[in-house]
Amino acid sequence: MQPGRPGEEEDEGYTITFAGDEGVQEIYIYYTQDYTEADETIQADGTTVSRNSDTGEPDSTGSGQLNFQIILNDGYSLSDVSLSEGTYKNLKGPSDTGQENTYRATKIIGETTVTITTVQCAHENVSNPEWTWADDYSAATLSLDCTDCGNQVSLEGTITSELMENGEVSFTATCSLNAEEYKDIQTASP
Repeated sequence: MQPGRPGEEEDEGYTITFAGDEGVQEIYIYYTQDYTEADETIQADGTTVSRNSDTGEPDSTGSGQLNFQIILNDGYSLSDVSLSEGTYKNLKGPSDTGQENTYRATKIIGETTVTITTVQCAHENVSNPEWTWADDYSAATLSLDCTDCGNQVSLEGTITSELMENGEVSFTATCSLNAEEYKDIQTASP
């Protein structure tokens, strides 16, 4: 409903329903194109309304927008973001908004559903392996930087020990990722 017409209710905007999968942690909603601080935070299956891009007020005039940022769970990346066909004019992505995983749908003309599809990263391209050992050598963790999703991958190593001829103990941590084995050896006095 458009405001200001006698006998009509205040404009409530068009309902926008999100359908995000298990890779979506939450969604930040911005009432205008100011992406400094979210005006609303909703779950992957939450709802919001179309809004006037200047005032941030609900808008069902056909000029309303939706500004949102998708916050992903660790190890996930975006595969696709789409709105119900025929309910908007343009969907602009991060190259237009200047913000990672941030989108703007323009000229929303009816209720719509935003479908968000993610993929779990296989961490095929990793770098900077770094081992962290427990003080007593009972555990070791391997940290790797994933260049595919930008997250840090942590793997628990399997520990074996061997008493060496010189009386020291050799501790070996091993783990594997994508058929590649990682190994680190530490020695200590018994």
